[in-house]
Amino acid sequence: MTHPSYARIGPPFAFQGTLTDTQQTAFQTWDAVNRGQFPAISRFRQIQAQQLRKAAGLLEAFYASAAHPGAAAPLSPSFQKDTWQPDPGGHFLPTQRDDHLPGVVVGTILDRYQEQLGALGEGAFRLNYLRTQIEGLEDEAQDAAEAPAFIAAQMTQLDQLATQAHYAGVMIATTAASLFMGQPRYRAHPLDPPTPWERLNAGELLA
Repeated sequence: MTHPSYARIGPPFAFQGTLTDTQQTAFQTWDAVNRGQFPAISRFRQIQAQQLRKAAGLLEAFYASAAHPGAAAPLSPSFQKDTWQPDPGGHFLPTQRDDHLPGVVVGTILDRYQEQLGALGEGAFRLNYLRTQIEGLEDEAQDAAEAPAFIAAQMTQLDQLATQAHYAGVMIATTAASLFMGQPRYRAHPLDPPTPWERLNAGELLA
C-alpha cells in the first residue's frame, strides 16, 4: 500500500485536513501548470470592472437628469465604503419615545409619493449594487495579480512544514522508507482503517 484508500490525489484537492506526500507532489505539479493563468484572470477582472464603471456612469447620468419620475430631486450616490465606527466617547442606543404621530404623518405624505420615491429607491439600489460589483471585481483582479508571489511563498512554507516531525500526523509520508509494516504510519482520511502504527501506539498487539 503506497497511498490510503480515501485520500484523493488529483484535483479538486479536497485534503480533509491531511496531506500525503503523493498528494503534495500532485498539487505542486498542478500548481506549476496553472499558476501562469493569474495575469490573464487579473486582466479579465479589470476589464469587467471597467465595463461596469461605464454602465454606472450612464446610470448616474440618467438618474441625475429629468428623464425619470424623481427628477425634481436628482439622485446623489449614497454608497459609502467606510464602515460604521462609534465615536471616541462610545455609543449607545437612544431611548425610544412613544411620540409616533410625526412619523405617522410623514408616512401618509410619503404614501402619495410612491411613484417618485420608488424611482429614486430603485436608482439608489441599482447604483449601489453596481458599485459593490465593481469593487468586488477590482478586489479579484488585485488578488489574481498578487497570487503568483503569494502562492510561491505558501508553497515554500508547505515544504518546510513537511520536514518537521510535529506535522508527521497530517503531512503523511507514503514513501517506502517511511512505511511501517508496509503502510503509512498515519491515516490520510478518517474513513481509512487505523494503520498498524496507530494500532501499536494505541496498545494493540500486532500479529
